Amino acid sequence: MLWTALYLPQLPLDCYAQTHAAQPFAVVEKRRIHMANAAARAAGVRVDKPLSAALALEPALQWQEREPRAEKAALEALSLWALQYTSAISLAAPHGLLLETGGSAKLFGGLDALLKQIAAGTAEQNYSAVFASAPTPAGALMLARSGYAEHITTLPELRRLLPGLPVSSLISAQAYASTFDSLGARTIADLMALPRDGLKRRFGDFLLDEIDRAFGHAPDPVHPIVPPQAFSCALPLPAPAESSTALVFASGRGLRQLEGFLRASKRAVDRIELTLHHERNTQRDAQDDTVLTLHLMQPSADARRFTLLLSERLNRHTLERRVERITLRAPQLLRAEEVTHSLLLEEENAAKDMRDLLERLNARLGQQAIQRLQVRADHRPARASGGNNLLEADERVHTAARKKPKEPLPLPVFGPRPAWLLEPPRPLSEVNNKPFYEGPLKLLSSAERIESGWWDGGKIRRDYFIAETADGALVWIFRDHKQPLGWFLQGYFA
Repeated sequence: MLWTALYLPQLPLDCYAQTHAAQPFAVVEKRRIHMANAAARAAGVRVDKPLSAALALEPALQWQEREPRAEKAALEALSLWALQYTSAISLAAPHGLLLETGGSAKLFGGLDALLKQIAAGTAEQNYSAVFASAPTPAGALMLARSGYAEHITTLPELRRLLPGLPVSSLISAQAYASTFDSLGARTIADLMALPRDGLKRRFGDFLLDEIDRAFGHAPDPVHPIVPPQAFSCALPLPAPAESSTALVFASGRGLRQLEGFLRASKRAVDRIELTLHHERNTQRDAQDDTVLTLHLMQPSADARRFTLLLSERLNRHTLERRVERITLRAPQLLRAEEVTHSLLLEEENAAKDMRDLLERLNARLGQQAIQRLQVRADHRPARASGGNNLLEADERVHTAARKKPKEPLPLPVFGPRPAWLLEPPRPLSEVNNKPFYEGPLKLLSSAERIESGWWDGGKIRRDYFIAETADGALVWIFRDHKQPLGWFLQGYFA
């Protein structure tokens, strides 16, 4: 087996979805600078400097208190994204992941190609990471923690390299850093030169166990993560956001993580929920969150498509207050359907372009603005067709397609119908017992009786005719048998 360690040395800083890299930002712990980005360091902000001194140097410095829970949540979300590359992933607290890449390397064209894809995806999410591979999980993690981006595939080669690593590469040695430094034990080789019994009595079993696991002298079991049934991730912001552009940029990380999770499980979504948690000016302010829902016409796992729809949705949304964090959820996971591509690429591209256009219009204008015409099982002309919400109608089509087909009912025979219906119908005058509209009308068809609607209070009893006007136009008229009797114009034929 081959394990690849993904170590995130700046996770306390990177767990915040930074919307503007040029803005100085720092993470504070106990009123001292714990970590700062490049813009803050350029302004003179240094690690372990008091926060008051840092603000004196850079008044525009944005800062957040360190949140271990946010770091853990970011690490867990990143592990779900990485499932698309391997099914065996383990959390290596506090700032690392372990991926079993030996079994999946061939699927991606070799280890180098696989690691390039993982590194590119990690960088797209604005994480700083060090990658290292080794035959043992502990060995790979030690290499990555030391900053050695080495990919070692054999155990003898790993055993030659490990003694030269610094003691700080051991997780169990972090609490005794000053003690080892006073003893002059700065590398793994220096520790191994000390008596094992003395190390065990003074520092416990964990130190020697970690060394033995790294060298392959002891078993190194890992606990793989179990994918959840629904996707959810929290995106804390370094500073409250007040523009749609900043929110789209910050949400990009969560949408990419959702894409990786869906591709790993061969799932797709047709709905994404985005909760905007607004800033509270005082502790008494109510936490009025805004929930935005993205609807897709066809289930998808494409982050670019999600981002485009989110941009359209946010452009028509007015923020009442600034947003301090975002929660992204995909409450319902659907099975991804296999797509059979058409031999006629122009036809397939045209269908995709139309779907993308309708989705964007729906996100920009709202669900009620985009309607799909639908024929209804009703003989009354005014109720025989109408508009339905585009996404609801599409969902009914997909649901009907998944059900077992039944024997189709015989189609009723109707007379010709005009494309332009008048609602309400226009009353016509009657001259010499004949309907009159811009002159006398000539009846061209026999009567078509429509008598319906007694069950819903909209009862009608009419005789419909196709008639010709004096200038040769065709119209659809009817004689109403309700009291009082009369002629009415229902519509125009094209």
